[in-house]
Amino acid sequence: MARGAAQRRAARRGWILAAMLAGVSLAPGAAGAQAATASQQVLTLDWERLFDESHWGKRIREDLARESQALSQENDRIADELVAEEKSLTERRATMNAEDFRGEAAAFDARATEIRNTQKAKAQALTQKFEDEREALFRAIAPLLDDILQQRGAAVVMDRRAIIRGRADADVTGALVTLVNDRFGEGPQPAATP
Repeated sequence: MARGAAQRRAARRGWILAAMLAGVSLAPGAAGAQAATASQQVLTLDWERLFDESHWGKRIREDLARESQALSQENDRIADELVAEEKSLTERRATMNAEDFRGEAAAFDARATEIRNTQKAKAQALTQKFEDEREALFRAIAPLLDDILQQRGAAVVMDRRAIIRGRADADVTGALVTLVNDRFGEGPQPAATP
């Protein structure tokens, strides 16, 4: 029983904290009026949904998938070649003197290490390209967010994931997806990954 009361007090403290963070007074009668005013001043945006549903975001994801697939196929081809080369070296070992074998084995190891580092750098460049393009999309929409804030008379846009509870009409994600698609389409075409 004491545990249940403690849980209710903790829940009440959570609601009070949420109300304070939202700028809502807990005074009777004022809560509804201030909540309505606050919902007009705060808009929400689901960044992931914006990215997933906009033409630009979809193009970025498709490019990443295509380039990742190409890199994966290249890695598979290189791995097959290295396995065949290693097998050949192992089979020739019996006919080689020890010094020649050590020299070829060291050269093979050095080449394999260099190839591994090159392929790892390609994967990192691809990841960086994805992050740069994602960032470019979010930078490009900043003026659109400013327009939406002004049109709706709002003061701030918050990430939807940070909201405990809110009115559906405060979410501007759909409107922003439409604006991004109309204004930018698939966005600028990126340079090829080296």
